[in-house]
Amino acid sequence: TGFPNSVPVLPGLKEGRRPGAVGVSSDIAAMWPEVSQNFGQEIDDEANGYFQRIYNQLPNPTVVIPEVLDMLKAFKDSQIEKERLIFQCMLRNLFEEYRFFAQYPDKELHTTALLFGGIIERGLIKFVQLGLGLRYVLDALRRSPTSKMYNFGITALDCFKTNLKETPQYCQHLATIPHFNEFPQNLANYIDFGKLGRDPPMSSISSNSVTSSSSQPMTSSPFASKPSVAEQPAPSSGGVTSAPSIAGTS
Repeated sequence: TGFPNSVPVLPGLKEGRRPGAVGVSSDIAAMWPEVSQNFGQEIDDEANGYFQRIYNQLPNPTVVIPEVLDMLKAFKDSQIEKERLIFQCMLRNLFEEYRFFAQYPDKELHTTALLFGGIIERGLIKFVQLGLGLRYVLDALRRSPTSKMYNFGITALDCFKTNLKETPQYCQHLATIPHFNEFPQNLANYIDFGKLGRDPPMSSISSNSVTSSSSQPMTSSPFASKPSVAEQPAPSSGGVTSAPSIAGTS
């Protein structure tokens, strides 16, 4: 049926899905109880208004992903309750939509991957919530290398590749994926050295990133000329905190 352009929400929600306390998946409700609440119409509308600015005008959105991440960081740490609720609502909507990502058009899915990976890279989620986000990326990477979700996983992982040294156990899980040898070499280097709690030596790091912070579809060349979100300056308090247990990695 396609995605009509008239509804100002996440691409998947344009088909009529609207997250709420009742519809939150069991994973999210159990691991992230504060986002299982009903935020109310005003908060929900404002959160979706920000998604409209990201998605509805692709490939020329009114805001770019680094700006969105800066805003989310400010809202997360805000002294204003309404802004903190908008942050929680946006994160809830994004995570709840994961199960529908495979239905997204390529450009929207690429943008979503940059946003998802950037949230991890900036340290906007931590502990149990971080474990859930990492698990979603791992699950995507386990899909067929020809699938849209695998491309989503590669793009998101590239955003936080410099954080991988802080999660050696997660790198071990990544390295056991049957098609790990098909990962872009630059990412594979970060994973291999991440298992040792280190960044790869500079000589092995490609000057080109797998992803671009622009909203280009993932069907184009896997190497872009622009730096990834992970290579943008991050707040000093960002980054992956601790090495959470990744559910579903057995």
